[in-house]
Amino acid sequence: FCVFSHPVCGEFQKDAMRLAWTNFDFHCFHGHGHYGGFRNLIDGSFAAMRKEIGATELPWFANETAYTSAEGGFARQVEHMYKKVLFARNRGSRGYIWYNLRSKGVDQTDHENGYGMLMQNLDPKPVYLAWNTMTELLAHAKPDGEVRLGAALQAFRFKRKKIDFIGMWRDSGMVRPIEFRTDAKRVVVLDLFGNRD
Repeated sequence: FCVFSHPVCGEFQKDAMRLAWTNFDFHCFHGHGHYGGFRNLIDGSFAAMRKEIGATELPWFANETAYTSAEGGFARQVEHMYKKVLFARNRGSRGYIWYNLRSKGVDQTDHENGYGMLMQNLDPKPVYLAWNTMTELLAHAKPDGEVRLGAALQAFRFKRKKIDFIGMWRDSGMVRPIEFRTDAKRVVVLDLFGNRD
């Protein structure tokens, strides 16, 4: 499903889910675009609709969910992928499908040509490398809550066997120390953008 209201189809998603959700294995939701809009939809209309029809126990799946490099370039595409994957997994999504693997054309100002993880000639874009890193980190990981750090800092906690990790980011130029207490024998810091601070 994609939209919540349509001029022709009305509230098709809600109507179909109300009638048939008990027959589904997953509630798949299509959510292209930037992180803020995606988060607002999932925590807002999506959650409210599932609660209203009594389908909150049905697992959901982030299906066809990507961001185009035509808006802000390759780094912006990686940024939104990183945020959206962490958020979706934290909110219980059983999976996350990126649309699409290979760009449809060479014009990087065309949105449809910018969704791919690979260029049309199959050269990898930065988002492809970041995606591989994220899927390796999140494989078999269970969400363990959202860490409240303030408006400019966001973080999500995950557990995987004996490894705990926190995926976080800073949305402004503000720099301040953040302290996490742990009894871990070893701590690794991984920055997808190569930042040192």
